[in-house]
Amino acid sequence: LGFNAPYEFDQSDLVACVQLVQNHLTEIEDGHRPVDWDLVNFIVCEATLGGRITDEWDQRLLGTYGRMWLGADIFESTFEFAKGYMIPHSSDVDFYRKVIDKLPPTDEIEVFGLCSTAGFDFHRRQTQLALEAMQHLHTKQDGVAKETREEVVLVTVGELELK
Repeated sequence: LGFNAPYEFDQSDLVACVQLVQNHLTEIEDGHRPVDWDLVNFIVCEATLGGRITDEWDQRLLGTYGRMWLGADIFESTFEFAKGYMIPHSSDVDFYRKVIDKLPPTDEIEVFGLCSTAGFDFHRRQTQLALEAMQHLHTKQDGVAKETREEVVLVTVGELELK
């Protein structure tokens, strides 16, 4: 997402973040108060996800995303997170299912505010990791290699191309 350093966000980060925001929403609902968007931004961008970020510029980037996407204006009918990505307004579950079904299976890099060429580095790195993993494959039977590593890689690449 444009970070200067890689960060290992995982499911536990998401669970903690959702739980803290849910606690806030429950608390304000009980007190009949409006959402404190500054607090929501702090929970997401400082306390949970931001707690892992060590680079000052990365923290600023996450804070910018938070200010853009965590505020009352996201519920306006004209708001879009990115082109075609908005919060639908309906009380019908089937309506939401149809909206979700229309979303692309993979998000384009532009959804994250990046130019189309930014995805090349990601895909190059993913390909490099896949090839490195395949190079470590060495099929053996009774201590004798059946195929060379190169043959295994070529077969695996061929299978991946078919998918």
